Amino acid sequence: MDEHFIDGVVREACFLELAERIVPGLCVDTHIPMGMTDWGGVIFQVKKRRARDEGLHRNILTAALSISLGARLGIVVDEDVDIYNVEDVLWALTTRVNPKEDILTICEGGFGQTFQPAERSSAGDRQWTQSNIRFSGAMGIDATRPFVHKDAFERARYNVEVVDLAKFYSPEQIQKAKAGQRDYAKFLAERGI
Repeated sequence: MDEHFIDGVVREACFLELAERIVPGLCVDTHIPMGMTDWGGVIFQVKKRRARDEGLHRNILTAALSISLGARLGIVVDEDVDIYNVEDVLWALTTRVNPKEDILTICEGGFGQTFQPAERSSAGDRQWTQSNIRFSGAMGIDATRPFVHKDAFERARYNVEVVDLAKFYSPEQIQKAKAGQRDYAKFLAERGI
Protein backbone atom coordinates (compact mmCIF):
# COMPACT_ATOMS: atom_id res chain seq x y z
CA MET A 1 0.00 0.00 0.00
CA ASP A 2 2.96 2.30 0.53
CA GLU A 3 3.34 2.99 -3.19
CA HIS A 4 -0.12 4.64 -3.11
CA PHE A 5 0.53 6.50 0.10
CA ILE A 6 4.22 7.17 -0.16
CA ASP A 7 5.07 9.04 3.01
CA GLY A 8 1.94 8.85 5.17
CA VAL A 9 3.51 6.82 7.98
CA VAL A 10 6.51 9.15 8.14
CA ARG A 11 4.26 12.23 8.20
CA GLU A 12 2.13 10.68 10.96
CA ALA A 13 5.30 10.23 13.01
CA CYS A 14 6.37 13.82 12.29
CA PHE A 15 2.98 15.18 13.40
CA LEU A 16 3.19 13.08 16.56
CA GLU A 17 6.66 14.47 17.28
CA LEU A 18 5.45 18.02 16.61
CA ALA A 19 2.60 17.51 19.09
CA GLU A 20 4.99 16.06 21.65
CA ARG A 21 7.30 19.05 21.33
CA ILE A 22 4.46 21.53 21.76
CA VAL A 23 2.66 19.77 24.65
CA PRO A 24 4.49 16.69 25.96
CA GLY A 25 2.18 13.77 26.72
CA LEU A 26 -1.07 15.24 25.38
CA CYS A 27 -1.16 13.59 21.95
CA VAL A 28 -1.67 9.83 22.02
CA ASP A 29 -1.58 9.05 18.29
CA THR A 30 -1.87 10.52 14.81
CA HIS A 31 -3.34 9.15 11.60
CA ILE A 32 -3.63 10.25 7.99
CA PRO A 33 -6.47 8.35 6.30
CA MET A 34 -6.16 7.62 2.59
CA GLY A 35 -8.89 10.18 1.84
CA MET A 36 -6.70 12.96 3.23
CA THR A 37 -3.83 11.89 0.96
CA ASP A 38 -0.39 11.84 2.49
CA TRP A 39 -0.12 15.65 2.48
CA GLY A 40 -3.71 16.89 2.81
CA GLY A 41 -4.27 16.68 6.55
CA VAL A 42 -4.06 14.75 9.79
CA ILE A 43 -6.13 13.45 12.67
CA PHE A 44 -4.74 13.89 16.18
CA GLN A 45 -5.90 11.75 19.09
CA VAL A 46 -5.39 13.46 22.45
CA LYS A 47 -5.97 12.59 26.08
CA LYS A 48 -6.67 15.63 28.21
CA ARG A 49 -5.29 14.96 31.68
CA ARG A 50 -6.71 17.96 33.51
CA ALA A 51 -8.85 21.05 32.91
CA ARG A 52 -5.69 23.09 32.32
CA ASP A 53 -5.04 21.05 29.15
CA GLU A 54 -8.11 22.60 27.53
CA GLY A 55 -7.08 24.56 24.43
CA LEU A 56 -3.58 23.07 24.10
CA HIS A 57 -4.81 20.62 21.46
CA ARG A 58 -5.83 23.62 19.35
CA ASN A 59 -2.27 24.94 19.55
CA ILE A 60 -1.05 21.62 18.14
CA LEU A 61 -3.68 21.70 15.39
CA THR A 62 -2.90 25.27 14.39
CA ALA A 63 0.85 24.65 14.31
CA ALA A 64 0.49 21.48 12.25
CA LEU A 65 -1.71 23.10 9.62
CA SER A 66 0.40 26.26 9.48
CA ILE A 67 3.68 24.51 8.74
CA SER A 68 2.51 21.65 6.53
CA LEU A 69 2.44 22.70 2.88
CA GLY A 70 -0.82 21.70 1.21
CA ALA A 71 -2.56 20.53 4.39
CA ARG A 72 -6.23 21.46 4.25
CA LEU A 73 -7.85 19.63 7.15
CA GLY A 74 -6.83 18.79 10.68
CA ILE A 75 -9.06 17.09 13.21
CA VAL A 76 -8.49 16.56 16.93
CA VAL A 77 -10.44 13.86 18.78
CA ASP A 78 -10.34 12.35 22.26
CA GLU A 79 -8.76 9.05 23.27
CA ASP A 80 -12.13 7.24 23.15
CA VAL A 81 -12.35 7.76 19.38
CA ASP A 82 -10.68 5.23 17.06
CA ILE A 83 -8.76 7.43 14.62
CA TYR A 84 -8.26 4.47 12.28
CA ASN A 85 -12.02 4.13 11.82
CA VAL A 86 -13.61 6.89 9.77
CA GLU A 87 -17.06 5.99 11.19
CA ASP A 88 -15.78 6.75 14.68
CA VAL A 89 -14.20 10.03 13.57
CA LEU A 90 -17.46 11.05 11.87
CA TRP A 91 -19.33 10.20 15.07
CA ALA A 92 -17.03 12.56 16.99
CA LEU A 93 -17.54 15.29 14.38
CA THR A 94 -21.30 14.86 14.57
CA THR A 95 -21.63 14.74 18.35
CA ARG A 96 -18.80 16.88 19.70
CA VAL A 97 -18.35 19.81 17.32
CA ASN A 98 -20.01 23.17 17.87
CA PRO A 99 -19.76 24.77 14.40
CA LYS A 100 -19.57 28.28 15.86
CA GLU A 101 -16.66 27.58 18.19
CA ASP A 102 -14.89 24.40 17.12
CA ILE A 103 -14.08 25.02 13.46
CA LEU A 104 -10.88 26.99 13.12
CA THR A 105 -9.77 28.75 9.95
CA ILE A 106 -6.01 28.75 9.62
CA CYS A 107 -4.70 31.97 8.13
CA GLU A 108 -4.32 32.08 4.38
CA GLY A 109 -1.74 33.81 2.24
CA GLY A 110 1.51 32.07 3.07
CA PHE A 111 3.65 29.83 0.90
CA GLY A 112 1.50 27.26 -0.93
CA GLN A 113 1.83 23.81 -2.45
CA THR A 114 1.94 23.25 -6.21
CA PHE A 115 0.15 19.91 -6.07
CA GLN A 116 -2.81 21.33 -4.13
CA PRO A 117 -5.41 22.10 -6.84
CA ALA A 118 -7.09 24.94 -4.94
CA GLU A 119 -3.77 26.68 -4.49
CA ARG A 120 -2.71 26.20 -8.10
CA SER A 121 -5.93 27.86 -9.21
CA SER A 122 -5.02 30.96 -7.21
CA ALA A 123 -2.17 31.52 -9.66
CA GLY A 124 -4.78 32.41 -12.28
CA ASP A 125 -3.54 32.54 -15.85
CA ARG A 126 0.08 32.80 -14.78
CA GLN A 127 2.33 29.78 -15.03
CA TRP A 128 2.28 27.66 -11.90
CA THR A 129 5.51 28.26 -10.07
CA GLN A 130 6.15 27.89 -6.38
CA SER A 131 6.63 31.65 -6.06
CA ASN A 132 3.06 32.47 -7.11
CA ILE A 133 1.28 29.64 -5.28
CA ARG A 134 -0.32 30.95 -2.10
CA PHE A 135 -1.67 28.97 0.85
CA SER A 136 -5.44 29.24 0.55
CA GLY A 137 -6.00 28.32 4.17
CA ALA A 138 -6.90 25.23 6.13
CA MET A 139 -9.67 24.08 8.41
CA GLY A 140 -9.00 22.77 11.88
CA ILE A 141 -11.80 20.95 13.68
CA ASP A 142 -11.83 20.47 17.44
CA ALA A 143 -13.93 17.32 17.93
CA THR A 144 -12.95 16.86 21.56
CA ARG A 145 -15.26 16.99 24.55
CA PRO A 146 -14.73 19.69 27.18
CA PHE A 147 -12.70 18.19 30.02
CA VAL A 148 -15.05 19.44 32.73
CA HIS A 149 -18.08 17.92 30.95
CA LYS A 150 -16.39 14.68 29.90
CA ASP A 151 -19.14 12.43 31.27
CA ALA A 152 -21.87 14.26 29.37
CA PHE A 153 -20.25 13.20 26.10
CA GLU A 154 -20.18 9.46 26.73
CA ARG A 155 -21.43 7.41 23.82
CA ALA A 156 -24.87 5.88 24.31
CA ARG A 157 -24.61 2.13 24.02
CA TYR A 158 -26.19 -1.22 24.74
CA ASN A 159 -24.44 -3.49 27.24
CA VAL A 160 -23.46 -6.03 24.60
CA GLU A 161 -20.92 -7.65 26.89
CA VAL A 162 -23.70 -9.04 29.14
CA VAL A 163 -25.44 -10.89 26.31
CA ASP A 164 -24.43 -14.53 26.04
CA LEU A 165 -25.16 -15.55 22.46
CA ALA A 166 -24.45 -19.19 23.34
CA LYS A 167 -27.74 -19.27 25.27
CA PHE A 168 -29.63 -18.70 22.04
CA TYR A 169 -27.46 -19.98 19.21
CA SER A 170 -25.09 -22.82 18.45
CA PRO A 171 -21.35 -22.08 18.06
CA GLU A 172 -21.69 -22.73 14.32
CA GLN A 173 -24.54 -20.22 13.99
CA ILE A 174 -22.57 -17.58 15.91
CA GLN A 175 -19.48 -18.16 13.78
CA LYS A 176 -21.52 -17.99 10.56
CA ALA A 177 -23.21 -14.73 11.62
CA LYS A 178 -19.89 -13.12 12.57
CA ALA A 179 -18.26 -14.26 9.32
CA GLY A 180 -21.04 -12.56 7.34
CA GLN A 181 -20.70 -9.20 9.10
CA ARG A 182 -19.35 -6.30 7.14
CA ASP A 183 -16.95 -3.81 8.76
CA TYR A 184 -19.73 -1.41 9.65
CA ALA A 185 -21.73 -4.13 11.45
CA LYS A 186 -18.58 -5.17 13.33
CA PHE A 187 -18.00 -1.56 14.31
CA LEU A 188 -21.55 -1.27 15.69
CA ALA A 189 -21.40 -4.62 17.47
CA GLU A 190 -18.06 -3.89 19.16
CA ARG A 191 -19.31 -0.59 20.53
CA GLY A 192 -22.83 -1.67 21.43
CA ILE A 193 -24.49 0.93 19.25
